[in-house]
Amino acid sequence: MSIFSQLFATAMLVCTTYPMTVAAATDTTPSTPSTIDKMASETPKQDPQLIKGELANGLTYYIRPAAEPKGRFSIRLRVNTGSLNEKDHEQGISHFLEHMVFNGSTNFKRGELMPAMQREGLGLGGDANAYTSFDETVYMMDVPSLKPSTVDLAFKAMRDFADGAHLTAEALDAERGIITSEYKARDSAGYRMIKDTFRFLSDGTLIGERFPIGTLDFIRNGPRDLFLNYYKTHYVPNEMQVIVSGDVTPEQAKEWIEKYFGSMQKSAPIKADYGTLKQITAPQAKWIANKEASATDISVVLTKPFEKKADTVANRVEDLPLELAYAMLNRRFDKMTKQENCPFLGAGVNRDDMFKIIEMDMLSGRSDSKNWKASLQAMEQTIRSAITHGFTAKELDEAKKDITTSYEVAIKSWPTTKSNDLANAITKTAADGKVFTTPEENWHMIQPVLAKITPAMCQQMLKEAWDGKHPKIIIGSNIENDKGSDEILATYKESTQKEVKPYVENEIKPFDYQFGAPGKVVTQSYNKELDLTELTLSNGVKVNLKPTPFNKDNISILFTIDGGKVTKPVSQIGLDMLAGAVMNMGGFTNHSIDEIKSIFADKNVGSSFSIGEDTFVISGATNQKDFETQLQLQMAHMMYPGYRPEAEMLFRRAIPMQYAKMKHEANGALQKELPKTLFNNDVRFNFPSQEELEANTTQMVKDWLDQLLKKNYLEVSIVGDFKPEQIIPVLEKTIGSLPARPKTSTPPTTEQTKINLNAFDQTKDVTYPSTIDKTLVTLFWKAPDAFDKKKARRVNLMKGLLRERLFVGVREKMGEAYSPSVMTSASEVYPGLGYIGAVSSGVVGNKDKVLDAIIEITNDLGKGNIPQDELDRARNPILNSMEKSRRQNDYWQSVIGRAQTKTDRLQASQEAIDDMKSITVEEINELAKEIFGTGKHLNLNILPDKPEKESDSDKK
Repeated sequence: MSIFSQLFATAMLVCTTYPMTVAAATDTTPSTPSTIDKMASETPKQDPQLIKGELANGLTYYIRPAAEPKGRFSIRLRVNTGSLNEKDHEQGISHFLEHMVFNGSTNFKRGELMPAMQREGLGLGGDANAYTSFDETVYMMDVPSLKPSTVDLAFKAMRDFADGAHLTAEALDAERGIITSEYKARDSAGYRMIKDTFRFLSDGTLIGERFPIGTLDFIRNGPRDLFLNYYKTHYVPNEMQVIVSGDVTPEQAKEWIEKYFGSMQKSAPIKADYGTLKQITAPQAKWIANKEASATDISVVLTKPFEKKADTVANRVEDLPLELAYAMLNRRFDKMTKQENCPFLGAGVNRDDMFKIIEMDMLSGRSDSKNWKASLQAMEQTIRSAITHGFTAKELDEAKKDITTSYEVAIKSWPTTKSNDLANAITKTAADGKVFTTPEENWHMIQPVLAKITPAMCQQMLKEAWDGKHPKIIIGSNIENDKGSDEILATYKESTQKEVKPYVENEIKPFDYQFGAPGKVVTQSYNKELDLTELTLSNGVKVNLKPTPFNKDNISILFTIDGGKVTKPVSQIGLDMLAGAVMNMGGFTNHSIDEIKSIFADKNVGSSFSIGEDTFVISGATNQKDFETQLQLQMAHMMYPGYRPEAEMLFRRAIPMQYAKMKHEANGALQKELPKTLFNNDVRFNFPSQEELEANTTQMVKDWLDQLLKKNYLEVSIVGDFKPEQIIPVLEKTIGSLPARPKTSTPPTTEQTKINLNAFDQTKDVTYPSTIDKTLVTLFWKAPDAFDKKKARRVNLMKGLLRERLFVGVREKMGEAYSPSVMTSASEVYPGLGYIGAVSSGVVGNKDKVLDAIIEITNDLGKGNIPQDELDRARNPILNSMEKSRRQNDYWQSVIGRAQTKTDRLQASQEAIDDMKSITVEEINELAKEIFGTGKHLNLNILPDKPEKESDSDKK
């Protein structure tokens, strides 16, 4: 993702995106020119399983059956309105209205909807949510069952969102404080810079003046009649789409849609004028400064009015040479960052649009404040080198392989695409006004063109996109610069006058790692209830095999090795952070990470390293075709890590910016302060200072990890679409060829797992340097660890109960905090380490009120007065989540990842749902007394040191 794309995502009110993986195919035979010409005039073929229709009132609906997950479906209501449809005096009304439809409607009195959803197993945030953007408002439900009562609830709620909200004055006033808190919570240095960036890029349009959160003046004072008029005008069936996807028949879904939405009244279509982008006749530049920014962002953007085109095959594939050119350029930028003299931390180029109003080609990068000039020039010269000298055949071949591989993966996995992913993809297609196509159809369109694209074609399209155009250049920095715009233009002009050289490729050696002679399976057992096969190989490596049907042609592989953070040298604070970078970016002994990407461009493989409390984990995912290659890749990652200097170099470059970011943010202050306070300043758990982190080296990483990875107990778990009897010979050939390993796991020592938690009976205010008024009120209560799985399950239920109490008590009754959150931590490595935490964001002025409210709520819980209905409402969404997770490979990896080491996990998995159902009110009240009944807690309040007062621009 480019830097600009990151900024764009942050600007959205809810940063939720649902990309659908592009399609794949296996036929790579080029089509004839006449075939291509014929295809170009065609309209893409709609997914044959999709039913698209329109009710008499103008509402468009989409129905798409889905195989996964069983017994569930997803529903989306998309309304074709967002902040761009607002008038000057009602900025924020779209988002405010999104809140209000949950607060009293035809079928649900105020305060009734959330409890009704919980009783049917839907949890707010996870299963039911909504977001408002510049150009749309979308309501989402992932419905956990096909029971008539659950279906009725979901569709009644969605219909009420569409036209049944009461919008009472009382409810509006109660929500004003909540949205004000949300406005404050979203404020940051980065957000302020984004607003300035959008205004500069979208001059002449409403985009830069219509951020979804709106203005404080309207949030606090917007009159009810404006809400009623906006709702009546914009929430009309001919401006709506309903999407249903899941384990349903088209006949079922159509009946539901007609029943619940058919009675809506047709209305006139919305007419909107979003303005016209001002054209520029010379390069423009803008220096955007905020002293609390953490890095310097560089953007070179070409803008032009968006041209809406018919959805034809020709229009879908016309930019393919440019997409390939950008892919090749991004690989060049990625390789450049590994060079010691590279001035930027990262850079990239892409084409995107802003809400179908502005089309943009964007060259984006990030550097420290000292290197912005060198970075801007290096970026400009890199793209101009490609325009001038073009691309190599080898570069293009690799880019084509990447695309082909992604399509192959998508086609194979398409039959088990989850209903929520399908619903989100169809929603995006509806927003774009395009035909919803399958991966196979997408490949059918793209493959003939892809096969004929040459480096010269990519060069020509890149030249047409960039050569002679007038860019808008933006530098966002924490440094003030009165002459910034002139200096930017002068720097850019100077760069354009420098000669550029052709790109030079390095030769790549073949991937060839040898291990030993193949091994044999010496023991094999089968757990019929879990369909789990456990193996021991002749070299001592343990293997766990769990076939699943949930993700077609997808196989997940986990190497779990004894070790983890408990083995880290105590004095080397933060070494695990550097270790992650070195192991993931340092390549292998014979290959850099860039060479590995090139070698395996035509394979669906990858390898990632992470560090747990008592394990090292090397993980990857692949398909059946590339299964053996994936195993070899993970084996090489474990046995031959490169410990290359470029990984440490990249890590060090980012350290100053990361600490600058943390310095001026409330979450950064909490991240540094919490472990120090919680663990009595035990250096094993402290977040490192910048100096401590910079003191670590790659040699220290190697000294710590190398022999542990090569010699410690190893357990391999494989989950996914395979047959054990077919892959066991491959396992003997690959995993079985590793040097001998211990046959049993060695648990951490008592000394390694000894902790000294601080007393949970203190309050501490921590300030951080910022003028932005953002405060965190956090409280933590001692809770059981995870050694007792039943107790841990009850703590998780308590988390749900506390979250609901805080949501009602702090958010709704006080109308202050936007979204109080609850967390739990329970260790099965460190005895006694467990806690429940509550975090509520706000401003300095409401700190004491929010703190008192949380204490009052938890003290009441500590009295043990939780009623049965409250228990059931908290439990039902958890049960829904537990049942849903059992149709996900990630869940089974967590269960069998150490099946032969921690056998209690298998038993816990088998009994989990029945045990959760069995929890009684008496049990949960006793636990509430244990955790909250003492009244003791650890309270950390994170406060800005110099919070600014609200400005007139904030209010208006």
